[in-house]
Amino acid sequence: MPKKKVHITKNYKRTRVKDPKKFDKRSFRTKDVGRPGHHKIIVACPKGKYNAKTKKCKVGTQVQAIIEKK
Repeated sequence: MPKKKVHITKNYKRTRVKDPKKFDKRSFRTKDVGRPGHHKIIVACPKGKYNAKTKKCKVGTQVQAIIEKK
């Protein structure tokens, strides 16, 4: 299993779940999960599955990264 890339900032730790290059750049969204401000996820639509007119994903979004408050 490949090692997951982790990026640490002053306030957060972001763990990459999937390569962002696999997703349509217009579809990235950040969602608060659990306690507000403590855990977030970045979701996006796979390339080729995003409808630019309706701004919706044809197959559903997938988790790209997990953000945790330090």
